[in-house]
Amino acid sequence: MKRGKRQKLRRGEWPGLAPFGYVNNQKTRNIDIDPIKSKIVKIAFKEFADGKHTLKSMGERLQFFGAVGKYGKPLCKVVINRILTCKAYIGIIEYNGESYEGNFEKIISLSDFEAVQKVLKGKAKPRKVKKGHGFPFLGLLTCGECGAAITAQWAKGKYIYYRCTKRLGHCSQKYIGSNALIEQLKERLENIALSDEWAEYMFAEIAKWEKQSKFDNKGFAQNLETKLIETDGKLNKLVDEYLDGNIEKQLYLAKKDDLIKTKTDLHTRKSDFGRKGNNWIEPMRNFIKEANGAGNAALLNDFIAIKSFVKRNGTNRRLLGRKVGWDWIGIYEILAEFKEKMGEEISKLAPEGREQNEKNLSCLLMSSLLKEARTYFKEKT
Repeated sequence: MKRGKRQKLRRGEWPGLAPFGYVNNQKTRNIDIDPIKSKIVKIAFKEFADGKHTLKSMGERLQFFGAVGKYGKPLCKVVINRILTCKAYIGIIEYNGESYEGNFEKIISLSDFEAVQKVLKGKAKPRKVKKGHGFPFLGLLTCGECGAAITAQWAKGKYIYYRCTKRLGHCSQKYIGSNALIEQLKERLENIALSDEWAEYMFAEIAKWEKQSKFDNKGFAQNLETKLIETDGKLNKLVDEYLDGNIEKQLYLAKKDDLIKTKTDLHTRKSDFGRKGNNWIEPMRNFIKEANGAGNAALLNDFIAIKSFVKRNGTNRRLLGRKVGWDWIGIYEILAEFKEKMGEEISKLAPEGREQNEKNLSCLLMSSLLKEARTYFKEKT
């Protein structure tokens, strides 16, 4: 390796043409994030980690965002694989089989990168979904009587019915029309959805907490700094062992790669701690956005969003007696209980001054829900 190249790598500067998602900066002789292509990289990693694509279908997906090869064709599988295994996105330079800490902004987190590697290694194969059947809720429910899958079919070429496949033996359950199924799904989502008013109130309260909170957890930051020093020490010791001939090259490279990953992750966590302060705030904001979006999905008849929401947040999803049911999990179990309690309390209000009393009760319950949600996310994180 030439001396100039070696010095460049030690400074954490990218040694050649910028990978997809970055652009070369002639002034700094390093790489900067491309604001458009970096978003495409994030989408690729998220959707591939979720098991939605093969390498081929990912190329077709990225074509939709304008990422194409020669003659406007989708990126080939080799290129897609190169993108999904590129360590530059987590701030690591790989050169001649050796890893170096990059001095440029990362595009994705280490956890997202490793999730994609598991998929690539076959530990989480993408699910094959039949296209063109027009049955958006297949795979969502099972029969509440026999446990068999719920399938769907066309009738008279214009009506859709969902029914038990009856593949596990005798079952007395009857079919349900698509419209009836959809209305029940929407009703259950609307029952736990946060209105725009509730979401706005909650966001405002979180903003107050974030503004008032001080970073008093100095021990956490000090612990990260200690781990960084220890990791640097291990790296230096590893290099010394290799130079003294006490360790084989392959083992040296593997251990160095692990230590570089650890060091990069520690830097990210240290940066996040200084930026976020309380790491429960963002998950809580995301919950409010999702719960608010559930109501919008129901209003807009966004069947894909409805199915995705129910699969993520509901368990024991069943169809029994032409009735849809499931159990909410996590924070949505808490939200469902609060919404049910609010309905019961409102029904008890006297007609006189009902509007104002209902508003006061809603504010009280919203405040109580918000505190309960804060406790939940603090314990979870």
